[in-house]
Amino acid sequence: MLQISILLVLFPATLSLDCSSISLPVYGESGSCASWDLSPMASLSPATYNSTFNYILQVCGNIKKNIPSPCTGKASSPAYQYDNTQCYVLGKLGDAFVYPVDPSNTTTGIRISYNNGEGGTSDWPRAV
Repeated sequence: MLQISILLVLFPATLSLDCSSISLPVYGESGSCASWDLSPMASLSPATYNSTFNYILQVCGNIKKNIPSPCTGKASSPAYQYDNTQCYVLGKLGDAFVYPVDPSNTTTGIRISYNNGEGGTSDWPRAV
């Protein structure tokens, strides 16, 4: 049983589409789970970041409003990387994983990764 608990902590959990109940086992506490409700974040406007490329990200859902013009017609995604003429899907909502910030203390927080975006290389597709 202990081996199964350790494996659950080391491997990511699949993210539910509504983000209302994300749970990870608490390291060293058999039968205990740390839980988060990120569903309020799904209703927030997408966050943007500007540098050489621009980025837009929606936590817990695909971007539905304020989609940049180069990204119209692209597959739905929780994140895009774009400039004036190009747009890349950075990950897919269905390929999201949740990781603990600190595997030895899963109550400290979580990281969400959206994987299998377009572009990149065959070994390393874009992700965020």
